[in-house]
This record gives sequence, structure tokens and C-alpha cells, in this order.
Amino acid sequence: MSLSHQISPKTVNDCIDILAYNEYMWEGFTPHNKDRQTISSLAESTYPWTEKQGGLALRVVKRYKTLFSKFDLDITKLCDKPIYRDPFRVIDYSLSIQKYEDEFGTWVEMRFPYDVKLIALMRCLKNDKGLPDGYLLYNGEEKKWVCKHVDVVVYWLTLIAIRYDFKFITEELLDEYDEIKKEKKEFNIPTVSFETGTISFKNITEGLEEHWNNTTKNKPDIIKIDMLKDFGFNVDLNTKNETLTNKVAFSSSTNYFINSTKYARDEMFEMFDNLDMFPLLVPVSGTPEHQTDVQEWLNWVGFLTSRYGENSFAFGFDIPQPQLPQKGNNDEEPFFARGKSEKWFEEEMEKYKPLYDLYLHVKSHKWIGNETKCIFIRNRIPKTLTVSEIKCKASLMTIGGGQWAPHSEIIKTMVDNTNKRVYYSTSSPIGENVTAL
Repeated sequence: MSLSHQISPKTVNDCIDILAYNEYMWEGFTPHNKDRQTISSLAESTYPWTEKQGGLALRVVKRYKTLFSKFDLDITKLCDKPIYRDPFRVIDYSLSIQKYEDEFGTWVEMRFPYDVKLIALMRCLKNDKGLPDGYLLYNGEEKKWVCKHVDVVVYWLTLIAIRYDFKFITEELLDEYDEIKKEKKEFNIPTVSFETGTISFKNITEGLEEHWNNTTKNKPDIIKIDMLKDFGFNVDLNTKNETLTNKVAFSSSTNYFINSTKYARDEMFEMFDNLDMFPLLVPVSGTPEHQTDVQEWLNWVGFLTSRYGENSFAFGFDIPQPQLPQKGNNDEEPFFARGKSEKWFEEEMEKYKPLYDLYLHVKSHKWIGNETKCIFIRNRIPKTLTVSEIKCKASLMTIGGGQWAPHSEIIKTMVDNTNKRVYYSTSSPIGENVTAL
């Protein structure tokens, strides 16, 4: 068949387009079945080709040089000196996605440099798609996101990876994406209903439903209502019961300010008990330098011991051992201190005793287990917490007035990875988006 009136292709891209789209118009112009998927993928690429894609396209085109010639399309020069429509696109291989398995299950890992848009998309996956607690985590040390391998995760993370040119270390994710896409044309927004007096869901994933049934279904109603926000559901509901428990449970917020002049610690911890929010992560700043600081720490130790017992708290750091004051004599003291040795010693001992008591508490309370209610951390992740594999459900910012400034990205990440953040002090934290209770 002569097509001499046709203009010969000018680029390798033109050749691929002809192979992809002209077989139905030109009788006999038919690529081999084994090449169809590759040709369609290259032709439909949204972005300029990479050098690797360009080389693949050239090899495909060369295989059909004879076919082109039968239709009076001479591509000899293009095969010898290939020309492409656009400069090759360079992929940043610091963006990658892969699938892997460990003793805890199957996971999808996303790695990328700091990017506000990508971080927002990852958080949307957790907040808008109804992922259960623990299904999406950020590892600040290795700069990666780790997600449980379920359908909705594979579908949306693959979409993100394709859109932003991630390197697919595990290419079977693309095949899984295609299979999921066949089963579900689109993922409808999950919703929750209270109309029948019970909690009912629509459009939730099998993974979410299974997780809910295994971990939450048999819990008290107030806990189930509170946990809905952890699954990304809007739970702003009217309630006449103004207890602290209900205010938290029926709010869609996960950041709260509790005024310490309005609510006693017992009321706040009753709420923690009622909503099963233990263990708490309690970040602190620095070491106690003044008697008021020491007394505040001791008050928390005393409160937790009285309410829950000796094993209810743990410290993930150490404080320096205080130096025992030494009583001198008048001859050794400077002139202005002579005659005041006894009084000075008594005053120093009054400072020393509570600080030494606190030192002993910090030193002796390192164990973290199922009885632990509060885990105090300062500037690193304690090894005892890592070994215990216990995940803190909420963060409590209170020591030092609750105006906690993170000392490291690791601690900030730990706080962000908890489901709720509670600020307990006399004034609302500055620069934080919190709901006052």
C-alpha cells in the first residue's frame, strides 16, 4: 500500500505514535502483540521520555523499519541518528517506592526529600482515606514513609509515585494497581453514620473494616466514637454531657488545650482512662534547675505513683547526680560567709534532698511495659521504648508550662505520630492549632 503522500516521521516519538494509533487506519500496519503494551505506554507518557525510555523506543522502532518502508515511510536516518521530540527527562532517584515484607506483615515504603506538597499528600492519605492507626508512619531517621500494604494504600501511593516520577524499585506495585483499578473504578470517600443509634460505615476498605472489627468493635461506645477521628472520620457531634471525656470524644480535633486552672489532673487522667489513651508520651525540655522545676517534676511522680502505682511512669533520659553540700568551717569560708555555715548548709540541704529524690526516680524508672502510663522523653528516642515495641497513643505537653519546643526532628516526629496531642497548662500554647476544652 503506497502512502507516498504522507510526511515521513521526524522523530522517534512520531514513529511510536504511528505504531500506537495507525494500525486501525492502515490495513496491515500491525505491531506484534508482545510490543503493544510497551508502545502504548511510551505513546501515552505524560512527560518527556527518560534516556532509558528513549533507548527502548528506538529499539522498538528499529524492529519495525521494514514495516514502515512497506508504507513508504523511510525511517533509516532516524534509526541511524535518532531525533527525539523533547530533551530527555532526568529522574531524581532519591524518590522511590517499594514493597517489602517483615515479621509484622507486608509494607509499602516511600522515600523522597523534604517536599511540602508530597508530605501533605501523605497526610491526606491517612486523614481522608480512613487508614487505621499504625497503617501510615514516618521514620524521621531514615527519611521514609512506611505504609501497611492494603488496597487503598497501593492504589493511592502508586498514583502519587506515577504523578511525581518515583522510581519503582518493586515494579509489581504497578500490576497490583491495575488489578485494584479493575475491581474499583474509584474509591468513594468513607463515611460513618449514627442514625440507627449504632456506628455504621459506608465505602470503607476491607483493611479498615478488618482492623475496626479486630481492635475496636468490642470497646465501649465512647471509645469507639473517639477513635473515629483516628480513622479520618469527622465526628463533630452535639452532646449535652460536658465532661472532659465527652468533649474530647465528640470533637473532630486531635490537638487540645486543657486549662490547668479549670481541670485538675485527676479529671484529665480520668479522661485518659475512659478513652484508653495510654501510654502517654511526655516530652520535657532540659533539666530542672530551680526548686520550682524540681517540685513540679516530683508532683507528677507523686501523682502517677498515687493513682497508678510505682511502675506507672518511665524516664527515657538521665539527669546529673546532685552534689551533696559540704559543711565547711569559719576559717575556710570567705569573709562574708563566716558565722553562717550552719544556715547556709541547711538551705543547701533543703535544695539537695528533693533534687536527689528526683535523681533516684529518674535513674530507677527506666523499664517500659504494659503498666507504664507516662513515658518522659527529652532529646532522643529511649532504647527501652524501642525494645518494648510499645506505641504511645497520645502526647502530653505539660512540664514547663506546656510550652514545649521540640529539641530535635526525631522527637517532633514522635509527637506528630501520636493520635492526639494534649497541652495542659495555664495558658494556650502559642503558634499551635489547638481546641480549647
